[in-house]
Amino acid sequence: MAEGDYTAPAVPERIDFARGDMTGLLVPQHPEALVEAGAAFLTAAFHAYGSLPLDNAVARIVACKPCLGGNSGEKLFIEVEYERPDPSLDTALFAKFSRYFPDAFRDRRRQELEPEVRLAALSRLPQFPVTVARAYFGDFDHAGGNGLLITQQVQFGQDGIEPMHVKAMDHELDNPLEYYEATF
Repeated sequence: MAEGDYTAPAVPERIDFARGDMTGLLVPQHPEALVEAGAAFLTAAFHAYGSLPLDNAVARIVACKPCLGGNSGEKLFIEVEYERPDPSLDTALFAKFSRYFPDAFRDRRRQELEPEVRLAALSRLPQFPVTVARAYFGDFDHAGGNGLLITQQVQFGQDGIEPMHVKAMDHELDNPLEYYEATF
C-alpha cells in the first residue's frame, strides 16, 4: 500500500427499523427511532416477548437518557409508566442497540449483540443458574446485524450490588482476582 492509499470505511447508512428474526416485529435500530415508536412499540415488544401481561400496556415513556459507556452499539436509559402499575414490572429500563451508525469502526461490531439476545432469552427460564438483569425484550436480525435488547436497569451500588466499575480497567481494582473467581 502506498502512502496515502488508506480509505476509511464508509459510515453505514442509518436505518430506523429492521425486522427481528424471533418476533417478526419491526424493531427500532437507534434511540431516536425507539423514542418515536414510543409506548406502542414497547407494549407490542413486551407482549411478544412475554414480559408484560396482555392486559397491561406501557402508557408512556417518561424519560430517556443516553448511556455513553461501551464500545459497540448505542445505549439508552429509559423510564416508563404502565397503564396498570405493577410492582413486579420495572420502570427503569436499559436499551442496547447493535448498531452505531455514526462510526463505521464501532458499527462493525454489530453482530456482538446476537449472543446477548440469545442469553437474555435463556435467562428467562426458571432454571437459569445466575441472577442477571431481567430481560423485557430482545430480538436480532442476523442477516443485517440489527438488534435491540431491553432489560431492567441495574442499580449499581445499591441493595448489595457492586458499584459500577469502569470497563477494561481491572488493574484499578484492589483485588481483581476475586471478581474473576466470582464470575467463574
